Amino acid sequence: MKRYSLAIVIVCAAAVFVNAEQTLLLPKLQKTAQGAALGDGAAALAGLNAQGINPAGIASQDVEFMAQYQPLLEQSNLAMVGLAYPLKTLNTTLSAGYMDLRSGNFDKRDSLGRSDGTFSVEDRMGGVNVSVPVSLKPFFPFYWKVNPLYLGVGVKQYRFQIATRSAGTTAWDAGVRHALGKTGLTLGAAMLNIGRGVVLYKEESRLPTTLLLSAAYQAAPALTLTGSYSSISAERRSEFSAGSEIQLGKRFCLRGRYALMRSLAKTSDNTPHLTAGFGLKILKASALDYAFQSTDESSGSQGQNGLHQITFTFRFAPPTARVRRYTVDGGGRVIEVTE
Repeated sequence: MKRYSLAIVIVCAAAVFVNAEQTLLLPKLQKTAQGAALGDGAAALAGLNAQGINPAGIASQDVEFMAQYQPLLEQSNLAMVGLAYPLKTLNTTLSAGYMDLRSGNFDKRDSLGRSDGTFSVEDRMGGVNVSVPVSLKPFFPFYWKVNPLYLGVGVKQYRFQIATRSAGTTAWDAGVRHALGKTGLTLGAAMLNIGRGVVLYKEESRLPTTLLLSAAYQAAPALTLTGSYSSISAERRSEFSAGSEIQLGKRFCLRGRYALMRSLAKTSDNTPHLTAGFGLKILKASALDYAFQSTDESSGSQGQNGLHQITFTFRFAPPTARVRRYTVDGGGRVIEVTE
């Protein structure tokens, strides 16, 4: 009977072990370069940059397309695409996303530990989100301008495959987002990856169900400050992060964040993480975002000094509904005059 070493099973299942608990890695990778550079800023991110972090933030007036590529550990890479479409007649925004994490050429061994060729791994995710604004005017009638409260919900289907075996699960996201008048402060909250885990090779991997709270403050026209707190209950781990975005001209901006992770399972694990990146507007409707995240010493010892992310987004106005008008000419014929 063939078996796989424990180390390979851990890598291929894309799981993280914390005090006998393990959570799947792929759900935690659903963020763009802008999201990585600012931290889990559920309050600051908008459009497809909010996908996987806060479904309430995907609200947009434009059609948006996103594509991303990210090399991970050796022999692994992640690709992600997304599309958001505003339904203006319903005052709603819909989005869809797809992720594909592939790893290959892992050593396969039999029950005696002898080499038995290689195998590959592929993890996939497909999901949809919806975001709607809710008017708060009935609750605050004395204020002439009250920003709406955005609500969002998403559903995702995960599929994990190791060699010839596979397993899947469904997860849900829910979030809220609200800008407080003209104060420049925006608040956001989200609950991510709500659902059951998967079992592969008799090893159960749980979803990283995450509570995320965040705030963003427009301190100046060219400066945005962000802060967030996230907690993954299954890993007994929490994270505090602070980030900023500085606009340099109309087309270029710099981003960075500092994050401090604390694990209740390992009291000595207070690991800081630094992430930096930039955003570049190309023409009028497209943008290129980049992020670099430092990794720990174990990753560095394997030749990985950090992780790179590159995201491309393109926005364009949705097609407008055509209005046709008719009239009758002098001969009594009905003709179309405008469209």
